[in-house]
Amino acid sequence: MMQLIREKSRGIISWVIVGMIALGFCSWGVSSYFNNQSGPVVAKVDGQKITASEIDQLYEHWVHYNATNKAFDASQIDPKVIKQRLAVSLARERAIVRGLQKTGFAISDNYLIATIQSQPNLQIDGQFSIDLYKRFLQQNRIDENEFEDVQRDSLMLSQAQQGIVTSNFTLDKELEEIAKIRNQKRDLGYVIIPAANYQKEAVVTDAEIEDFYDKNGQFMKEPQKVKLQYIELSIDHLIKDKKIDEQMLREYYQNNMQLFSEPEVVHVRHIMVEVPINASAKQKETAKNKIDAVYKKLKDGTNFETLAREESEDKITASKGGDLGWIGKGDQALPASVYALNKNGEFTEPVQSDYGWHIFEVYERKGGEAKDYNSVKNVVAARYKQDMAERLFKETGEELTNLSYENPNTLQPASDKLNLPIQTTDYFTEQAGTGIASSKNVRSAAFSDEVLGQQRNSDLIRVSDDSFVVIRVADMQPERQKTLAEVKDDIRTMLQKQAAAVKAKQLGENLVQEIKSGTAADKAASKLRLEWKTQKNAARDNKATPTPILQNAFMIEKPTAEAPLSVAGFQLPNGNFAVVTVSKVIPGTFDEKVEQISTQALKQQIATIQGRLEYESFQAALIAKANIKFYEAQK
Repeated sequence: MMQLIREKSRGIISWVIVGMIALGFCSWGVSSYFNNQSGPVVAKVDGQKITASEIDQLYEHWVHYNATNKAFDASQIDPKVIKQRLAVSLARERAIVRGLQKTGFAISDNYLIATIQSQPNLQIDGQFSIDLYKRFLQQNRIDENEFEDVQRDSLMLSQAQQGIVTSNFTLDKELEEIAKIRNQKRDLGYVIIPAANYQKEAVVTDAEIEDFYDKNGQFMKEPQKVKLQYIELSIDHLIKDKKIDEQMLREYYQNNMQLFSEPEVVHVRHIMVEVPINASAKQKETAKNKIDAVYKKLKDGTNFETLAREESEDKITASKGGDLGWIGKGDQALPASVYALNKNGEFTEPVQSDYGWHIFEVYERKGGEAKDYNSVKNVVAARYKQDMAERLFKETGEELTNLSYENPNTLQPASDKLNLPIQTTDYFTEQAGTGIASSKNVRSAAFSDEVLGQQRNSDLIRVSDDSFVVIRVADMQPERQKTLAEVKDDIRTMLQKQAAAVKAKQLGENLVQEIKSGTAADKAASKLRLEWKTQKNAARDNKATPTPILQNAFMIEKPTAEAPLSVAGFQLPNGNFAVVTVSKVIPGTFDEKVEQISTQALKQQIATIQGRLEYESFQAALIAKANIKFYEAQK
């Protein structure tokens, strides 16, 4: 298939690995990404093995993908838990794919190729790069056929989902019932127990830190870095030493006086005789005769303004003597014959347009004269410098490109001939840098095969509108595992946060039980020196209540006569623990005017949600039909 793709593609780009890995991890997207059959068996799907080696490799890619997120901290994850989830996801996805294949789903080679080629992060200027595709496969140690298999599986899954979701519909009765739930309101109360309150008291020993590092240090990586040499070509540098004297500016002013003139505008009147679009020959003849008669009167000395009021069939301008206002001579809004009039009071011969016949008069004009040199001297100097800089920039840029290409292994000849210094960057990664490395264009080129792999000079790279660079790699630091000393403080903080989250959870669960036993919620919260908050008639989009609180408040059971207060607790992603109560549920109604959305649009929204649920049920049925076995003892 690589040959098929190669025949349909061209171009060279720099690319971002995140996007392509994300492509392979669509809803865990693990499919048959790695077909490594060695090592202990973790699971089997209809007899097909999933090995520990596969899961280990998947886990490495999962960490590498998430490491591009600044908020991700590998030291805070439990590899065993993630690997278990990966194994389950891989088994479920293989079961779904096999089930779809049995029902007749298939993806053609052409559709697969088109999908891979359409990935923006494998393109430059809208063109797919076969070189970058190969580089992605090589650097990530992924077999080409296996990668294309996972894309085929991913497309199969998305097509099945789209087919089911888009075919769903909603009945009026369903809409009414769902609207009641959607517009429901609740009286709620809540308190959030901050985990940070207990972080300082958490004790973490050096032994615990070392144990965590021994188990997870391999995933605490310092990414590959490079340092560059570069030559920068900027407009400011090109003109800073150029001397500009008074004579140069005056000559430039004389040669370009049109640039320093007020634009000439003319005040125009017209007389129009209308000709209907579907006019008969007789109507056309009558109109021509009338405009000719008007023209003769003007030639005989009749006042143009007076005649326009009496004869013009343009009702809008006739009452104003045919006045069309001021029009720039460069606007080309009127026939050329109008702009050819040289004196005020001159008028054109009859001119035909889509609307009929016209006679135009220019009776005033202004502008068109060059401003005095002294009044525009600063503007002249700025325009002169701009023109000179653009000329020099083009000439020097072409010469820099040629010298860099002719001497691909050094920047020195270009530096010597153009008198441009060779500068050096700090080390930076493919994801971030400072100085010129803050430019994505520079980082992409720096980590390309041509510059990093072949150690050649780059092409001219745009950094900003008036600055370009040519780069080459001066030094490279390979990816490495961070030492314990480097990550010790981070691990300690992470373990303290974990311990604080456990403490917050314990206190929260105790608080839930205390409220359930009959203690007033506000009094129970005050024992922890926390304020209990309440919200009456809270809707699902209530802005005064934190979103996680609202979501859970609408998920817990309704209060009953036997249990007039529903209570639940849950941990937030940041480690805090929330306790929520619901004391009253107010049923919702549906009113299209209040909803500010049409019934049809709401039906479509609900149908989409129902379709997704139906697809999940379809997936569950395929998984249930598959013979999936997990081998816990061999993990």
